[in-house]
Amino acid sequence: MRRYLISILAVSLALVLAAFIVMWTSPQVFIIAMPLLVLYFAVLTAGQHLLVVRSMQKSPKTFVQIFLGSTIGVLFIHLIVLGLFLISHPEQGRRFLIAFCIGYVVYLVFETVSLVRFVDREKKGANLKRQQDNTAYRHPSTTALRVPVTAGRLFHLLPFANSPSDVHPHLSLTYRRSVL
Repeated sequence: MRRYLISILAVSLALVLAAFIVMWTSPQVFIIAMPLLVLYFAVLTAGQHLLVVRSMQKSPKTFVQIFLGSTIGVLFIHLIVLGLFLISHPEQGRRFLIAFCIGYVVYLVFETVSLVRFVDREKKGANLKRQQDNTAYRHPSTTALRVPVTAGRLFHLLPFANSPSDVHPHLSLTYRRSVL
């Protein structure tokens, strides 16, 4: 989560810097809401990310439902903010709409990339845990001893093996064939 917050802060600072560059180069295009839009998108995106990540950690089965629900909720919030600003400031509507769309696309791409990376990490962690769980219930010799089948004759050198089948189930067949 710390890495995500640092990343969203870096994206936000880059957008604030871009807004101030627009202010210095062409003040007739700049509106005061541009830096505030960055704060608005950063807070909403971080809140949505936190909600989705916690839902994934609690129950991966509900991840898609929480993700889609939060996305729809955020879209409605965006529509309300857009509508309120366009009604209250119709003369700045076009510039605000352009700034809003740019901010929306930037934070949408950022959030999508962040969630894809998070889901990939969670899947890798789950696969690693599953592999560890699968090997935890095997006989210790099957995970620690990886020897060719012909080495079954040496089973008596192993302190835990009373027969070749203790080492590996296929070794007993090889051992019997070699003895006979």
